[in-house]
Amino acid sequence: MKEPFILDGLSPAELYVLGTSVDITYLFGLPEPEQLSMLDDQIFEKAKQRLQKKKLLTESGALTKQANILIELLKIYAQSAVYVRINRQMIAFRKPDGKDLIVLTEQDQWRSYRLELIPKSIFVIVLFKEHPFLRRKPTETEHKFLLRKLSEEEEKVWSAVPLDQTDLISMEWMPRENSESLRPYSHFLYLPIDDELYRTNVISQQTRKVSLFYLFKELFDWLNIPYGGEAHV
Repeated sequence: MKEPFILDGLSPAELYVLGTSVDITYLFGLPEPEQLSMLDDQIFEKAKQRLQKKKLLTESGALTKQANILIELLKIYAQSAVYVRINRQMIAFRKPDGKDLIVLTEQDQWRSYRLELIPKSIFVIVLFKEHPFLRRKPTETEHKFLLRKLSEEEEKVWSAVPLDQTDLISMEWMPRENSESLRPYSHFLYLPIDDELYRTNVISQQTRKVSLFYLFKELFDWLNIPYGGEAHV
């Protein structure tokens, strides 16, 4: 499958019902089937009925053409060696050096998700549109450093900003246990304050001042996109 594909408004139970045809028992970023069953012991039967209304299953329970396309994506998503989570988007890879991504977007937590196959270039364009600070011109100072410790004054500025009131980007790198990834699990928060950028390591709870170049390099490395805009250190 090469053409872009997108399907909105799918519940976790609906995705798991479709996934059973290819033995999918867990999808990264979704609650586990056992958790869903605890909410409603009829949740999967109800999901089948909704899939029939959405024309993904026939009245007899057979898969439609669109359902088969969706299942193909789910299978690739479930088998990805590495996942990247950017805010509410869970990203999987068909091939590390491929030109597209399989993205599962949380529209309403535990209720509604979008699954899509999207070119990496389009994903980055949309990400930049959603986060204005990514589109600003790097400052003169940012050409002189990539990452450094905070000064006392910067510590005060950073700690005074509520995380829910800023254009925050959360980036999480999640390799599978059996993957050959050399990069361990990582989780960073990028917090813009005016024309300055702060990066918190969620695991160590250390915060550093970073340049836009640093964020761009990390983002593009994680998505396996060539990046040539290195800072002049």
